[in-house]
Amino acid sequence: MIKNNFFHKKISLYLCFLVFCLFAYTQEENNCFRFIDSADVYIDYNSEKALSFLEAIPKPIEENIPGRVADYYYLKALIYDDYKEFASYHQCVILAIKYAEKENNFCVAGEACIGLFSNLYYTKQDVSVYKYLDKARAYYAKCDFEYGNIEVTEVEAYAKFLDGDYKACNNLLLNELDTYKNINEDPYYYMFALYMLFFKLYLFK
Repeated sequence: MIKNNFFHKKISLYLCFLVFCLFAYTQEENNCFRFIDSADVYIDYNSEKALSFLEAIPKPIEENIPGRVADYYYLKALIYDDYKEFASYHQCVILAIKYAEKENNFCVAGEACIGLFSNLYYTKQDVSVYKYLDKARAYYAKCDFEYGNIEVTEVEAYAKFLDGDYKACNNLLLNELDTYKNINEDPYYYMFALYMLFFKLYLFK
């Protein structure tokens, strides 16, 4: 009877220890997720602070932020873009797309493809990178971002605008202008479309 009680106590202690380890692991994982969320909060106005949160995530990041590795690399890409470190930006965007596909994070994959197109096309004027806009459309079709397709269209219109192909730019914008106007959550779409349209009118008046 004494031996039996001792055995049960050992099992109880072992189970308590196991529960504690699982709790500690979950807390550590959640802390790492909070680093991603905090970096996302700061990304638009304090890149240095955002980077400090990302660098606080222990390595290997794949083990510490499972399911959010694409977010990590895309946020890092935005920081490198802000720092004008374009080689590092390019590397992180490619990794963001790679992990977004693995994690079925199609919204991030779409954003990363648009970023990659913008970075390569606006600096090199290479028409071969239009494939990334096609990929962005395909990714956005799989995610819940309702403005994905028109965002791709506006980016394409801006490329035509920079090329001086104003007719093509107009066609792309005018087909979606009412849609841009009705996006109350983010008036930037409509504002940017109007900028491109009215700039051309001002240019040729």
